[in-house]
Amino acid sequence: MICARHLLPRSICLCLLASVLSPANTWSQKYNMLFHNVLNMGLFGPSIMAGEVAYYKTQINPQWGLPLDSRGPLTKSDWSAWIASMVPAGEEAFSAQIFSTEWNFLTQGPSKGVPFSDFFATDDGHVLGFRARPVQGGLFAKLLTSAQ
Repeated sequence: MICARHLLPRSICLCLLASVLSPANTWSQKYNMLFHNVLNMGLFGPSIMAGEVAYYKTQINPQWGLPLDSRGPLTKSDWSAWIASMVPAGEEAFSAQIFSTEWNFLTQGPSKGVPFSDFFATDDGHVLGFRARPVQGGLFAKLLTSAQ
């Protein structure tokens, strides 16, 4: 199997990750790293996700969840579950916090009673659309990583 780590020097891979954060003071969830981990590709060391989790802890709304990025208070339940599934050993409390905010949105949010949306606001818990979509299967991502 050929993968990028054989094609690109490690320093280039890290620069590509850093370039996503330009301009300064912007950030985003690195949810697609889930499949890097599941497929055991070895592109990103554990310190990369540990650094991401440390920063996500400063951005999460304890009631409504982790925004997708610095552009605003929008999130997706499936992608946040992917993040919760990748937390490093010793950070299980943060994983539980993410799932807790999703449960809170579903059971206590101002839009409760509508089909479970995967797209909602982390500042007030309102549904933004996307109701009852199959992407909610992403909530089971923890099963992919717990078997490893």
